[in-house]
Amino acid sequence: MRLVELSVEKFAELKPYVDTLLLPVCAVGSEQAGEPFARDLLWVRQIAAEIERRLTGRVFLLPEAVHTTGQAGESGMPQNVLADYLYHLLLPYKERGLTKLVLLHSADTSGDAIAKAWDQLEQQGFQVLALLAEPDEATADALVQQIIPLWSR
Repeated sequence: MRLVELSVEKFAELKPYVDTLLLPVCAVGSEQAGEPFARDLLWVRQIAAEIERRLTGRVFLLPEAVHTTGQAGESGMPQNVLADYLYHLLLPYKERGLTKLVLLHSADTSGDAIAKAWDQLEQQGFQVLALLAEPDEATADALVQQIIPLWSR
């Protein structure tokens, strides 16, 4: 189920079955300009849409979260901003019964930011899975096979 195609009636009908959020996360910044960024963003979008198609009725596909890259500096920026953003974006879904989360991210997304968000969300009761979607390496079949065990936890 995609957020852009969701009506209140449809959500109410499917709510008992949908318990997993799928959030594509993509980076943009000085290191990733122009064509490489566009290629990675397009790839993450396409693979997320294919995963949602294969797992329709079980996953809720959110629009991608696009974030900046750049020098972290001593403050840990922008990694801390990304982790905090993901935490605050996703936390309200727990109240609606969506307790499983798949973060589908590009290679340029900070592993530290994903790990921090993962830790914060798990502390709030989410079951989190982070999957790397690299162009030409990650396939929808392989990623779906990694998501399915999340439902038996």
